[in-house]
Amino acid sequence: MRFSQLFTIRSGAWILAFITPSLALVVLISILTGGISSSRSFLVEANTTGMSVQFSGLNNAWPLGRATICAPLDRPKRENARGTGPCDERRYTPSENDDLLLEFPDGSSATVLVQGNGGLAIQVSGMSLFGDNTRILVARDDWIAVGAMVFSGQAVIGGQMGSGQQNILLDGRFEVRETSSFSLGGRNRIEVIKSGTLLRGEQASISESGADTTVTGHITWSDNRRSMDVVIVSLPGNTALSLGHIGGDQVSSIQPDWIDYALASPTLVALTLVLSICIGAGQLFFTATSYLRKTNRTSETTTTEGQ
Repeated sequence: MRFSQLFTIRSGAWILAFITPSLALVVLISILTGGISSSRSFLVEANTTGMSVQFSGLNNAWPLGRATICAPLDRPKRENARGTGPCDERRYTPSENDDLLLEFPDGSSATVLVQGNGGLAIQVSGMSLFGDNTRILVARDDWIAVGAMVFSGQAVIGGQMGSGQQNILLDGRFEVRETSSFSLGGRNRIEVIKSGTLLRGEQASISESGADTTVTGHITWSDNRRSMDVVIVSLPGNTALSLGHIGGDQVSSIQPDWIDYALASPTLVALTLVLSICIGAGQLFFTATSYLRKTNRTSETTTTEGQ
């Protein structure tokens, strides 16, 4: 075999065994480091008896229709008969509204609780039409007729667990979603790079740089009359899932790491496969060229001896 042929084969072997894997390794490192530092979105889906929202931005109007408004008294009227529900007349003045529309300005807040009868009790603050801590009661049938209640702002699902707490996250799940710039085919794609479950009694919110961040979400009724379903989604950013636990001020923070990204990304799986194939093919080429070189030397020696 001619030297030029051997050189061509050896060059191809070097390309397969070293250059191509090196390039693939560089891409892998770029994807991993890019995945860790790039922005991501959290999605949280939970079944809970309550949640709170501090509103900001758009989509913060709830057309509740028929509702009972419980305006708090300046001073409790202890001479009144004891009430049996969330609108105790010793502490609140009740009134009926058949076409109530709640429009939440920036900075206002609401705590939403599911009552024992399946209806809602919404306690609002920071609104011009109602005093702080006004309670608004909506019957379950009226709530179902209204439909979903969407919101934008800083949301906390569940309350700090303790004796007597009625704002309780029952169960749920979360996903960490990221747009990959290195997906095959030249198109960006959404990848779920981490997921998990939420436990009963945890308090869930989405944070950025240690503070609750703006999310969008919606509240809908649950088949369980004592709870509601909540979904929140964060804007892309360097976000984390914050989880509060019983009996402590410490908050657990969940973020994806490079291991999560490596296990979840189909792009990385494909590149790893290419890397393995190239290394294997390179080894095969080296074995073949060594054999051909040895055969070529043997042939040349035989030719020389024959002359």
